[in-house]
Amino acid sequence: SSGINAEWPLRPGILVVLAACSIGVESQSDAWTDVTLGVMIPYDLEAHPLQIRTDSEAGSKDKVRVQFYTSDGTWTTAIRLRFKNTLEYQISSCTSDWTEFTTALPDEQDKVWTITKGDAALTILCNDVEVLNYLYTDGVSGGSSALCA
Repeated sequence: SSGINAEWPLRPGILVVLAACSIGVESQSDAWTDVTLGVMIPYDLEAHPLQIRTDSEAGSKDKVRVQFYTSDGTWTTAIRLRFKNTLEYQISSCTSDWTEFTTALPDEQDKVWTITKGDAALTILCNDVEVLNYLYTDGVSGGSSALCA
């Protein structure tokens, strides 16, 4: 499993800025580390998938927003989840609006989201089921994100 480890390069980071649900980042010891909203977490998404745990119900209107930054503190993108009657996602500067997941999400209320940044696509798994394989070339034309530019 992946997670935060002080031995990893402390270059890029993530910032959880909005969350109305439980969030944790999985560590290599398989224990979940609580995330403090608004506190930058050193993390290299290109080297290790990020895992986020939520316990929100569909229809709760809970939201999760994770922002990504470069080593010099430059914002690159944000990934958002919204728990409406159907769960939705948004990738800042890539998707123009909220988008429903087209793959059926697992029924369990407790979910582990695994976000992987590959060379050509951003992949999101929910409870080990691939629910998004977002090709960077599908991004909004002229997007300012490092993913979709």
